[in-house]
Amino acid sequence: MVSNPQKLLIIFGLKREYDTLSPIKNLQRTYGFAKKALINLKKINLSEIDTVINIGYCGAIDSSVKSGDIIKIKNIMDENGKKLKCISSNTNNVVQKIEKLNLKELDLITTLKVKNLKEKTDLKKKYSNVSLVDMEAFYLLKELIKKKKNFYSIKIVYDDLSFEIPTIFQNFLNDDGEFVLSKDFLITILKNPKLSIELINMGKKYFFCKRRLRYLFKKTFC
Repeated sequence: MVSNPQKLLIIFGLKREYDTLSPIKNLQRTYGFAKKALINLKKINLSEIDTVINIGYCGAIDSSVKSGDIIKIKNIMDENGKKLKCISSNTNNVVQKIEKLNLKELDLITTLKVKNLKEKTDLKKKYSNVSLVDMEAFYLLKELIKKKKNFYSIKIVYDDLSFEIPTIFQNFLNDDGEFVLSKDFLITILKNPKLSIELINMGKKYFFCKRRLRYLFKKTFC
């Protein structure tokens, strides 16, 4: 299992990502959607932590990146164009396993909300070197640079440029980024049957990406 587990913290973007990894003795883990990730990070005593690993789903804004791809993040930007480089000087057992995967390394931008297809295309035009988009990594890295902690971000691509999350679905996300199956949601689906097809496609993509996430856990933490 993990060597020196007391020195590792895993932080996920969503609770369902957090729940996919079974608890490992002495390995700390937490989660938070968007800026909640930073809020929850600040609740943790980092004095015994030397490496933080951010794992979760992201979107692609580069046509060469496909749903299910597992990517190691090299640089992270915010929407103002500020760029930070991931700190990766640690050589513990988990990090060594990550390196052995020989993952593709790409740059990511952290945004304030889920982007639709046009918004992702616009981001790529503005920042041609960026390939991925999420909602928490920049805030985490900025804080951990201050704390002089190692930071790795490993992302599984959920929505690529061939698959768009309908903007209307964002109205039914709670504060943790989870779908709320409310009466209004069901009425919306019934009024527009095409959305039910989109929902089915989203479910298929999700379960495919969940398998990829489990593969990553098996290769990294077992």
